[in-house]
Amino acid sequence: MDTPAPLLAPTKALAQRQGFGLRALYFLYYLATAAWLPFLPVYLREVGLPGVQVGVITGVGPAVQVLCQPIWGLIADLRGRRRALLFAMLAAAILLPGYAGPRTFWLLAGWAVLCGFFANAITPLIDSLTLDHVEERRSGSYGSVRCWGAIGWGAGGLLIGRVLMGRDLRLSFVIAGILMLIGLAVNVLVVRETRLNKSFGKHWRGAGQLLRQPRLLVFLGLMVLLQMGSAAVWSFHSVYLSELGASRWLLGASVAVRGLSELPVFLVSAAIIRRLGVRPTLILATAVFGVRELAYSLIRIPEVSLIV
Repeated sequence: MDTPAPLLAPTKALAQRQGFGLRALYFLYYLATAAWLPFLPVYLREVGLPGVQVGVITGVGPAVQVLCQPIWGLIADLRGRRRALLFAMLAAAILLPGYAGPRTFWLLAGWAVLCGFFANAITPLIDSLTLDHVEERRSGSYGSVRCWGAIGWGAGGLLIGRVLMGRDLRLSFVIAGILMLIGLAVNVLVVRETRLNKSFGKHWRGAGQLLRQPRLLVFLGLMVLLQMGSAAVWSFHSVYLSELGASRWLLGASVAVRGLSELPVFLVSAAIIRRLGVRPTLILATAVFGVRELAYSLIRIPEVSLIV
């Protein structure tokens, strides 16, 4: 297995700069995502699309992600992860406001494919840079950096929900594009690539042997089922609350609560895994997720969503 080659000496000053940049990137990216993604299904309903078409458009993102990840992996190997991240963020910032234009199913679905191709690359690229940073420092944890994404998501839900009160929902796409550009500036000015990945052309080596392991196939199948349930919830969560009478501020607040509830988990995730082990932790997290989503189906007063 190839190990990424170091590009820069991991000095203390460089590590602190990189840590700040990655935290800011997580915060701004999830702030931007919270500005538009939770409100997209409501916007689609407002322009007159039926539930099936809303589900198709909101489900395009995960489907595109499966197809685009190998492509972005090759781009990152050839041009570097930081450059790939710059390109993906710039394209997403330009494309997001375009959701405010088309109002027909096919145009919106096509736009979702195009936007999803670039937007879905951002989180894995930041994750990769973060894991390198944590490994080089040999202290701290991935969760201590990634938790800033949860803070950004929570802040975005509260702030954007308030901003959109009484305003056109198309404003959310413009705000998201602007926030993405600010994140792009942080990437340009602060973040550096500290390792060079030289695994180009070797991504699929041993894949056949790996996929012949029954336990892995069962695990992957269970993850597919879990993500199907998660996608269904995220596609219609905001629509469901809107039909119960939730205001846009309440929609944003519900998004914020969901995001901020992740914060303590990220902060203590390393300790939980050390104490329980990876498998029990995964089972526990999946069970809690299932109970939480079932609880949403019992809600009849939208304000109750804030405590679920």
